Amino acid sequence: MLEPLGRIEGATFVSLQRDNQETSALPMLHVDDPIVHFGDLAAVIAHLAGALGKPTWVLLPNVGLDWRWERDGSESAWYPGVMRLFRQAPSEKDWSGTIERVAEALSELH
Repeated sequence: MLEPLGRIEGATFVSLQRDNQETSALPMLHVDDPIVHFGDLAAVIAHLAGALGKPTWVLLPNVGLDWRWERDGSESAWYPGVMRLFRQAPSEKDWSGTIERVAEALSELH
């Protein structure tokens, strides 16, 4: 499902889910991977990127959403102007539409 993102050159992806080493066509650093150098550490703490003023994108599910993400909007109240939110549409049963929107936005950057 994440395959469209793998076509974007120069993008780095990090999974912050612990104990989840799913095989994917998308190269991804996992939070449980060994930290070999500072670059790995920076990737693992990607959730702090907003606080560091680094552009950060977050994909949010349409169910079970934590209250901190609020109900709508594409900008985080916690990191305005830095963190962009991609919300799964209420009618989406999978992530394909959200992933396509992320891929399109990434393509616009290059």
